[in-house]
Amino acid sequence: MVKNLSPYEINEMIKSGEKLRLIDVREQWERDIVKLVNSEHMPLSDFLKFVKEINNEDKNVVYCHHGTRSLSVCKYLIKNGFKEVINMRGGIHLWAVAVDPALTKY
Repeated sequence: MVKNLSPYEINEMIKSGEKLRLIDVREQWERDIVKLVNSEHMPLSDFLKFVKEINNEDKNVVYCHHGTRSLSVCKYLIKNGFKEVINMRGGIHLWAVAVDPALTKY
């Protein structure tokens, strides 16, 4: 079962000092529009190239535009033995609405 947290909940975890690895699975053109600080880019179209870079010991938060592609990636990671996997429900769009309205929406 995938753990789904809102951008607000993830932001609270970050603010409390919890160590999270933010993984952005959107495509480059989307990331060129807007991205979260300290996130790593692992586009879904090339995701299998990046899987070996993901540490099973990290708390991995995966996000996309609205949360659908990231949910698919989370399911894949869990199926392949990753334990600390969180889908950011609503994606970067909801982050821009609920956490940081100054971010560009698309």
